[in-house]
Amino acid sequence: MLLQLSINATRSSQATWGDTQYAEGLARTIRAEPGCEAALLFRGEAPAAADRRTVVLHIAGPHLEEPVPGLPNLLWMISPPNLAPVPMLGRYQAVLCGSRLMVGRLAERGVAAEFLPQATETGHFHPGRRPPQADDIPLVFVGGHAPRADRRIVLEAVRAGFEPQIWGPGWRGWCPTGCGG
Repeated sequence: MLLQLSINATRSSQATWGDTQYAEGLARTIRAEPGCEAALLFRGEAPAAADRRTVVLHIAGPHLEEPVPGLPNLLWMISPPNLAPVPMLGRYQAVLCGSRLMVGRLAERGVAAEFLPQATETGHFHPGRRPPQADDIPLVFVGGHAPRADRRIVLEAVRAGFEPQIWGPGWRGWCPTGCGG
């Protein structure tokens, strides 16, 4: 079986999108299973014809693409799922959500969504990768700050006096020096 992981990053901007690292880790995990293969599809790309059963898993962020005709299409809405129009969600064979709250909100709109929690690749985000002289990191956030994803919960934590360690672009000027990375 081949799982095509469709992500929001474009091929030319893949290094600046967190979903690239996330999808690469997911693909490595899938490939570790006997008989399974995984490949990344960047925004605007269509999967090549394959000689085996193929499923497309769309990991949705701010750009939701049309399902790929002729293949099973699963939608995993990690962020921001509240922007997806209901008629488009009905074009997928399954809608998965990384938030129980959003599953409930989608149910209120008539969308049969299931909860699928998001995880992190422990080989990439791991305390062992911290420099030896660094203090313990009690609060961590992985993701960029941008007008389309302002990450209010992180900003509220900073205003409340926490100093989260942040991995992601766009935080300069939004949190204390040393807070973003």
